[in-house]
Amino acid sequence: MPFFFLMKSLDLSSSLNVILLVVGKDKYHSVLNSIEMKGRKRIKKRRRVNKPLVILSLAIVIVISLSAVSYLNQLPREKKLADEYFEIFDATVNDGEFRDGSSYEDSTMLVIYSISYKLRAKGGDAHDVIVKSWAKAGPLDLETILEDGYKYVEQTSVPPFGYQSEKAENGMFPFDVRISSVEAEGTITIYL
Repeated sequence: MPFFFLMKSLDLSSSLNVILLVVGKDKYHSVLNSIEMKGRKRIKKRRRVNKPLVILSLAIVIVISLSAVSYLNQLPREKKLADEYFEIFDATVNDGEFRDGSSYEDSTMLVIYSISYKLRAKGGDAHDVIVKSWAKAGPLDLETILEDGYKYVEQTSVPPFGYQSEKAENGMFPFDVRISSVEAEGTITIYL
């Protein structure tokens, strides 16, 4: 009862002031300091546990993300057929000879030493375009052809090595062009 009376008569509202009255001033400070130190230690301990955990979690997420991106980039992409993606026009035989006749109409065999044409990317932008017509003509790297844009192509071989073409049923000489790019791959046959 005296403790209650003392608290009421001094009109103390803080619980720390009550501790001061009950335990004395020196003990009050030691109790207060131990409470503050325990609180600080808990906070510091939590920070130490969380920082490495956050860093480790972040590192794991980064490694998993990079692995997923790498895996997706290694998946083979489906390429379109070359004749769907490219168009060859304005083909011209610059150097060639008929083997068994003297004219286009009479001959059944055409040997081509040099040919030129325009290659259009009709299906979209074409990247890393490589064109090869026959073994002795070597591949041509055309790099990039923008959609609906074209590049002029000229392929030449040294006689007597040429591309031999037999006359087809339609009365024309077929000529195969192999095209490879990131987007499409295949052979386009043009008739001369």
